Amino acid sequence: MKKICFAVLLAFMALRPAQATDDRAILPPPEYDHPYTGELLIIQVEKQQTLIDNCPTIYRNKPPNTPAIACTIRHEKSCVVLIASKDQFPWFQMIHKSYSYENVLRHEIGHCNGWPGDHPNSVYDPAYDDR
Repeated sequence: MKKICFAVLLAFMALRPAQATDDRAILPPPEYDHPYTGELLIIQVEKQQTLIDNCPTIYRNKPPNTPAIACTIRHEKSCVVLIASKDQFPWFQMIHKSYSYENVLRHEIGHCNGWPGDHPNSVYDPAYDDR
């Protein structure tokens, strides 16, 4: 199964247009970049379809073959982060090196802390800048 997923990912990478540095780690600004103080549940998900089914507002209008990496479901005093399992991240890093489990989790916890989905005042980690 992993060989099939790897082959699909390689095919996806070959078909998708080259992207500039917009794929760098999009991290939350300082006011949202801190540990979440409410009840936090992090669920590692094995199947892409599980993320797509549970995060429809994120993945509904994405082009086919867009990898489903993570989403956040906020409640008044709690937050659920659905995130691809750690063993999938080497494949995501083939798309862009900034797609690490740690960066994606940091991004999602920023959303738990109230950072809007349009990512205002994003911080780009210069370590991943390939200009």
